[in-house]
Amino acid sequence: MHNTKTRLLTIIKNVWPDFTWKSAKYISTGFDHDIIILDNATVFRLPKKEDSVRLLKNEIVLLKILSSRISLKVPNYHLVSKDFLCTAYPIIKGEELDINTFNNLSSKKQHLLAKQISLFLSELHSTPLKKVAHLELQERFSLEELNELRNDADSYLHSRISKKEKGEIDEYFSSLSKVFHKSPKKVLVHGDFSGDNMVIDQHGKLVGVIDFADRAIHDPAFDFIFLWEFGRPFVEDVCDSYQGSKSGLIERSRAFAQANAIWNMVQVAKCNKPGLSKWRAKFKKLK
Repeated sequence: MHNTKTRLLTIIKNVWPDFTWKSAKYISTGFDHDIIILDNATVFRLPKKEDSVRLLKNEIVLLKILSSRISLKVPNYHLVSKDFLCTAYPIIKGEELDINTFNNLSSKKQHLLAKQISLFLSELHSTPLKKVAHLELQERFSLEELNELRNDADSYLHSRISKKEKGEIDEYFSSLSKVFHKSPKKVLVHGDFSGDNMVIDQHGKLVGVIDFADRAIHDPAFDFIFLWEFGRPFVEDVCDSYQGSKSGLIERSRAFAQANAIWNMVQVAKCNKPGLSKWRAKFKKLK
């Protein structure tokens, strides 16, 4: 990790020789990009893969379009190398939203947060698709992806879970045709709208949203997945103020959240890593 951090800082210095800093934080967990935060003020994103360069270029264009539509702050790239291999934006000050922070908010502040999230999703999902048609956004297909997940679950999970748990997962997959019997109008989605990508201030107010790397044209319910971490009442509170179509939204989002738990179960089983019990518990909690 130290060698990678040193290499990335060298790239930044070579591309932007006049840029100086006193402290540097390296974040390696991103799938598509390495992240370096300098002086807790500037976020540098450096693509890990060749295909990530094109995606980042399109993301930057998308964010310029969204900046005039979204009430919250989104990344505003002010440093972009010609080859898009070294880019940066001023950090959006605040902290990520995790379950402990959420639980420490008063009910009044949780309700305010729900309204802010609802406004963001309403603004994002109402973006005219013709405005972003040139950005090669992936269109996603719910039932096709969920059928693929079912095949993976059959291959990797059934030998590692109990007969009862196998029955619960089979029952979940059998219910999907009913949950998704009517295809919703697809919209522009964030694609990874988790607490990690929500920026809140010290009062629990949502001030910004980051990391649009997984944006897509998809079911709007997909952006409600990670809200289930904070409980069904919170999801319902967000939904109450949501300006898009609400028909079947909550149940589809719950199904997506359950799929996310199964997907993570598959990943840890594939790699024989710990964590299977944690994701099993999350799946059961969503039943």
